[in-house]
Amino acid sequence: MNIKILQLLYFYFVSIIFSSMIMSQTNHIDKSPGYNPLANGRALDSLYSDTSPLKPDYRNHKNIPEYDPSLMPLNYGFPNGRTSTGVWTELNPKVPRVNYLGIDFIDSLTGWAVGANGAIIKTTDGGKNWETKHSGVTSILTHVNSYNGNVVIAVGFGGKILRSSDAGETWNSITSTAVADLWRVQMLNDTLG
Repeated sequence: MNIKILQLLYFYFVSIIFSSMIMSQTNHIDKSPGYNPLANGRALDSLYSDTSPLKPDYRNHKNIPEYDPSLMPLNYGFPNGRTSTGVWTELNPKVPRVNYLGIDFIDSLTGWAVGANGAIIKTTDGGKNWETKHSGVTSILTHVNSYNGNVVIAVGFGGKILRSSDAGETWNSITSTAVADLWRVQMLNDTLG
């Protein structure tokens, strides 16, 4: 047999094996988000109308397929002897309901979070309660940082930089030559960042 024919056959078989290996690893790519083989290609939530009593209720742990309470990370005791349901509970509905992108704590009690529409919130009790602070801006704030809690810096889209010199109670916009979105800030001390 000709050596070229053997080489062609070899490459043909290698390509078939290689293709089958690739296809077995990527056969999920054509599935839509939320694909569940038990739901015939539809997300489980979409099988029921919004008013159906059988629709999964994740908040109250009803009609959830294969729900296992031991997998919920918040199963610890509360002061009143209750145990957690494993669902996050809104503690302070007064804070702006926006996406928060950055958070920083200087100790176990005091911290700030920043987010969309210039939202800044502060806690002094380890996150149990949050107070809204007026930033004076409406751009997205992406990160906040403080060295010791006195001077606090927040940054965001469009090169926005905010500074507080009273532990995050009031905020002033800092003139900056940055025009790109700022995603991170770190203070090394109260004057260098």
